[in-house]
Amino acid sequence: MPHVNLHGLRYVFVLLVQVHQLTFTFCGTGSLQVVLVENVPENGPLGTVNGIAQMLGSGMRSIAPTFASSLFSISLQRGLAGGNMVYYILLAMTFVSSRLSLMLPKHVKAKRRST
Repeated sequence: MPHVNLHGLRYVFVLLVQVHQLTFTFCGTGSLQVVLVENVPENGPLGTVNGIAQMLGSGMRSIAPTFASSLFSISLQRGLAGGNMVYYILLAMTFVSSRLSLMLPKHVKAKRRST
């Protein structure tokens, strides 16, 4: 049986996970923008809705690293789940977010927008 380099396999695995994560992150961001635009009433405040969505997204991107690193620090200091509690909490948040995304309507009535 040939010798398998485990370090190389780990590198490939981590790289594939990161590509997968970034793909779904970018798809999710674009999908969210489409859902927002489609749910603004005709002649409604489209610019305001887009501005608020961009502001909230930017705020979350600035708060999330602080939240994650603080959670990681607390789980290491207190030995919660062997220092890995942060991953369980983030995984639970992922599952809850996925479940909430299923509440979006499957089909949206086509609207004609006047330009």
